[in-house]
Amino acid sequence: MGPSIRLRSLVLLLALGIPGLEGCSWFRTSWRDRTLHGSSPDAPITLGELDMEMQYLADRYAMGVAEATERLRREVPPEDRRGLLQFKLKNATSAYDAVTSIDLLEGFLDLVTLIELQNIVWVDEGRISRYSQYPASEFLVRILERSRMEAWSLAARALTRQQLDKAREAMHEWRRQNPEEEYMSFVRFSSGTGTASSSVMSQLKSSLGGLLDPLRSTTQSVDETRDLAARALFYGKRLPTLLEWQAEATAARVAALPESRKVLGEVSSVSRSVAAWPSEGRMLIGITCAGLAALMAMAFLLLGIYKRQSLRMERKFALRVPERPPTRVHPQT
Repeated sequence: MGPSIRLRSLVLLLALGIPGLEGCSWFRTSWRDRTLHGSSPDAPITLGELDMEMQYLADRYAMGVAEATERLRREVPPEDRRGLLQFKLKNATSAYDAVTSIDLLEGFLDLVTLIELQNIVWVDEGRISRYSQYPASEFLVRILERSRMEAWSLAARALTRQQLDKAREAMHEWRRQNPEEEYMSFVRFSSGTGTASSSVMSQLKSSLGGLLDPLRSTTQSVDETRDLAARALFYGKRLPTLLEWQAEATAARVAALPESRKVLGEVSSVSRSVAAWPSEGRMLIGITCAGLAALMAMAFLLLGIYKRQSLRMERKFALRVPERPPTRVHPQT
């Protein structure tokens, strides 16, 4: 009877303990399935969906800006092309750096910050006006404004109305404190000196129960490792394009150096000087070059004739030499 009582007690304890294990890591679902309830109640989004939407947004933004800058480069004078190359490269690198961040929420806010600040500088403050005489500048404005709308539309699914307002406040406050900055690439959401950015991050993480849970399960660790590998693969597929743009920007930077300009100027000067010579001088140079080429050809021809005659003489001499009679071998006795 004693063992039976202990068995029933063990079953009862397990039955009562199972509901308490729902918050434990053993029964916890993957972190990608956690839902963010933003200011759009009809369109909640999970962390996994947010990760995918971030990657799509980063691709559309980076490739759109790249196409717009390439169109603009074909219209602007050569001295303005180097700055557009840097703008294309830094925007794409910064966008992909944000979406491959270890912290998903920080990476998302960093991507929104990049897009919003570029719109503030180029559209709101009118930096694009320096290219307003070129038709391609309108396409760049449309790309920036479309990316801005898509970024805040995605943010509305992840952030509450209060969090959206605080995020905008943090971004605009950073710009007010750094009005002289021209390049917004690699400006992060946490770069703000106020409390708005830290408040948004703390609210987001607390609403999810904390992403950095000390009671993480082995399954959750495996999921995070798999997601990290997926981010590395995402970045690796786009790395050849970034390296090509980096080489292009580096070549433009080297060509803009004073030493390179001096060498190019000297080469151009020599070309112009030769072109400006009288026709008699150019004809004299042509005759001289042709004569040197003819002398070299004659030298090779004579060398070939000499080798052929030498080989023929060697053969004749070999035929005139008498052969030695064969040596008779006497058998041994």
